[in-house]
Amino acid sequence: MIQRVLDPHGILERKSLFLLGPRQTGKSTFLKNAFPDAYSVDPHFI
Repeated sequence: MIQRVLDPHGILERKSLFLLGPRQTGKSTFLKNAFPDAYSVDPHFI
């Protein structure tokens, strides 16, 4: 896995966060690794 510079924990203590980027760049994987116990919704199954 690529080492990421972004630290979402410090940002989320103060405000919300939008994680934007092109498709297939690891946004979901990054969030799953940063917040393994977080609730998530897959829009494909709604």
